[in-house]
Amino acid sequence: MLPLNKFEAIQEQIQDYYRKNPDPSFCKRYIEPKLKRLKEKKWVNTSTSVRE
Repeated sequence: MLPLNKFEAIQEQIQDYYRKNPDPSFCKRYIEPKLKRLKEKKWVNTSTSVRE
């Protein structure tokens, strides 16, 4: 792992994109399956789930 030297927040309109726009095909095809796999492996805190 490399140290983080500089962090720049992404544009406001893109922050929380999935939470604000869960229905576009990109989210359905790429994000939802990844979140499902992470939840199955218990790598995601399900008490703060994005879709709940």
